[in-house]
Amino acid sequence: MTKQPLAEPNADREAPLSWTERFYRAVPVSPIWVGVGIAVGLLALFLAIAWAFGGLTIVRSGDLELWEYREARFGILVAVLAGYLPTARRYVVLGAKKNLGDLSSLLESSSRGSAAAQRRFGRLDARAARRAGLLGILLLPITALLVDRDPALFLQREYYGAEQVFAWIVGAWVVWSFGAFVYATLGYARRFSDLAGQLERIDLLDLQKLAPFARQGLRSALLWLVLLSLVSLNAVDLIWFSTLAAIALVGGTAALILPVRGIHLRLRQAKQ
Repeated sequence: MTKQPLAEPNADREAPLSWTERFYRAVPVSPIWVGVGIAVGLLALFLAIAWAFGGLTIVRSGDLELWEYREARFGILVAVLAGYLPTARRYVVLGAKKNLGDLSSLLESSSRGSAAAQRRFGRLDARAARRAGLLGILLLPITALLVDRDPALFLQREYYGAEQVFAWIVGAWVVWSFGAFVYATLGYARRFSDLAGQLERIDLLDLQKLAPFARQGLRSALLWLVLLSLVSLNAVDLIWFSTLAAIALVGGTAALILPVRGIHLRLRQAKQ
């Protein structure tokens, strides 16, 4: 029986058919520059809104430092995260493709590896990705309550100034992107863990070929740590920051451990 060829590492078959993925694939620059462009554009929009509605006047008057002005903190934070999170998700996808390609020699030596790789690294379920984004939306009111712990405040008309509306609208995109980022990170982590079971033989004298499993975990964990550093821009709100920092640490730990769980089991079996 003829083996089916392993998916080429540059084939973008596993990416969900979302408009953000199509956008990142269509723009002929590195994803990091796409993210920077999104963040800079939103920062410029926020500054224009703050200038038009008097927010910058408060800072220029000297009554408050920029980072003491809460609306400025959140406006800057959500703009930066709006550029970072979809970019981080894109790098998870690209890393998974690259690492799968690096494992191709091991997979093709397996009677099941080639077909299994194509099956397990087909597109992430677009519907599941959308559900993850919708679940992420639930974080928006939760994070708002962590900052303003009086729900009645959100029912007051005076609360909704231009800067607050900007933060809520862009924040909705941020938490949607966060949900999609979590889904991609954990989805590929599970795939790499399962992929180890498709390897028929582990050569204990040549472990370098197994490095892609570790690289997937390290890349994903690094992206979570960058997220943690960006969240620290609003460390002034201690309860809010502590909660999100704990989420980022748990996510980063899972992203580091899950991709190598399967191969660690196979190594133990091979040693025994």
